[in-house]
Amino acid sequence: MAARGYATVSEPGQRIVDAELATGGTALPWVDMAAFLAKVADLARRDLARPTGTLMFFDRGLLDAAVGLRHVSEIPMERILGPTFPYARKVVLIPPHAPWFAQATERQKDFTEAVAEYERLKSALGELCLDTITLPPAPLETRIAQIYD
Repeated sequence: MAARGYATVSEPGQRIVDAELATGGTALPWVDMAAFLAKVADLARRDLARPTGTLMFFDRGLLDAAVGLRHVSEIPMERILGPTFPYARKVVLIPPHAPWFAQATERQKDFTEAVAEYERLKSALGELCLDTITLPPAPLETRIAQIYD
């Protein structure tokens, strides 16, 4: 989306993992998930405070952290999200797709864990009555076109 001129915000979880690995920190999803998600939530809040005024795409963010924290520590999503929903009501959801799935040093969850996380997010989006666009495995141009239909 950035290559197409849209404002984007990169995944806060990846930025936290990169910082923790660079400094020897332990707020990593495979070490201390709750601490990791708390840092993701803080960074996502700062991302939301960026001045904008234009359409902006967030690669994951506060909603993901809220769903994750509810899962690992039973903190209500509302406590993380705040009194007003911080994003647009339209959410693009991309299910894990086995042929495209890859683990890495920075992303150690396996495919089964990725599917479980996807199902938790999908359920939470329904609870929040959000307009969800689920993108199927398809070429990039096809998926982007579905966002605007």
